[in-house]
Amino acid sequence: MAPRPALGTRLCPARSSESAPGALSDASTQTTALTPLRPGCSPKITRVPRSGGGASLLAQLMLLLLLDSTCAAAVPRIINGDEAVPYSFPFMVALVQANQLDDMYQGQFCGGALVAERWVATAAHCLEGMKASKVAVLFYGHDLRESPPFEHECTETILLDDKSCHENYSDDTLQHDVCLLRLAAPPQCISSGVLSITQATAVLDIAATVAPAGTEVTIMGWGNMAKSGTKYPNLLQEAQIEIATQTICEEQYGSEFLPGMICGSVLGSIDSCQGDSGGPLVVQVDGRWVLV
Repeated sequence: MAPRPALGTRLCPARSSESAPGALSDASTQTTALTPLRPGCSPKITRVPRSGGGASLLAQLMLLLLLDSTCAAAVPRIINGDEAVPYSFPFMVALVQANQLDDMYQGQFCGGALVAERWVATAAHCLEGMKASKVAVLFYGHDLRESPPFEHECTETILLDDKSCHENYSDDTLQHDVCLLRLAAPPQCISSGVLSITQATAVLDIAATVAPAGTEVTIMGWGNMAKSGTKYPNLLQEAQIEIATQTICEEQYGSEFLPGMICGSVLGSIDSCQGDSGGPLVVQVDGRWVLV
């Protein structure tokens, strides 16, 4: 069993290259000091405060919400969700270690969303301690076990050439946990016109008006599907949760729920945790997927 290389400052369990798709090794786990409110997870959602400062690019573009977790380098976890319809979320990308593109199931560690031709939005803690050149994205992907030549003409891996994380990101509180990643080149299907920018990207909800409390939103990822133990899928999963009221969030998270954060309530036993790190939280408005 080959352990996953350390990413950032925290470690999560390593996938087992010897196991069947969805399995994980018994490697030891080091988590952060953030105490989960439910066994095994802490599905907090953060965003850049709309009146806050920070890098100018982020201030203009990154007024959005990103799912956090107790493990900075974790793959997303979707509990009691379903396999997503292949290629139904073209903006969804997987962050993969650039030296593991021959085994993306092992190399994938976070998610992200394409928000412009060469820009991906993700969580700052995903890239903590990492150079952009060490990371690639899987664009228009569905199956992490797939390798070139890919089934779909638009599926490809693209290296990063830069990152711009919020200057006020706090590793302790996870406030301002947002980062923009610049692709070394735009996706080929966008450049060739097979996909339009409208089709391939998610819209940023800068006005913060599309998802008030009670709105059902969609989360997605390739992470652990088990409430306890480990069961990692190779196929993209999705689930629906509901935006909770500020009162509910404060009751659940106490002092850990800080200004600029929201949280999602569970519909039944559906959840995302142990990382949907960097992955999008979206709602469909007039036929477009919007990052809320």
